[in-house]
Amino acid sequence: RAAAEQLHLTQPAASMALAGLERRIGVVLFDRARQRLHLNARGRAMLPQAREVLVRMQALERNAAASPDELLGELRIGASNTVGSYRVGELLGGFIALHPQASVQLLVDNTQTVLERVLDYSLDIGCVEGPAARSGLEALPWREDALCVCARPNHPLAQRKRLAPADFSGARWILREHGSATRALVERELSR
Repeated sequence: RAAAEQLHLTQPAASMALAGLERRIGVVLFDRARQRLHLNARGRAMLPQAREVLVRMQALERNAAASPDELLGELRIGASNTVGSYRVGELLGGFIALHPQASVQLLVDNTQTVLERVLDYSLDIGCVEGPAARSGLEALPWREDALCVCARPNHPLAQRKRLAPADFSGARWILREHGSATRALVERELSR
């Protein structure tokens, strides 16, 4: 009865709706005893999904009621480690200020993972610091950045005025992890 009142339905209408739901999905969700309902084990197992449906329905109602100029919903962005560490404020600050009702989820990971997540649709957009040429992706340049090599002052290469990629052959360097676009770019440039 309390649920029916909360939904502004008569008790028989609420009972019919629940019975119809159980018929439609082919699962008994409630135990009925002495004109009372108790969620059974199957009902408890499905409760998180039911709550998720309600949350999504509320979001749908909010979106429908919003101004056409207002962006709502969730934007899932991936950023490579470098972009996430140094550019994420620049990347998202203006958007969040313009669209305060939008929810932004950010994943910071290496370039390879960000690209894979865009391809499998778990991210809407990815911002990475290296080449993103993959089938199924549209890549647009965003910014240019410079990389430099750092060495101790007494390193043999630090004594030279100009260096070519061949000068780095055989030298030991600390590089980013495999899957990082920065590493791939450095390896490609130094192999020339």
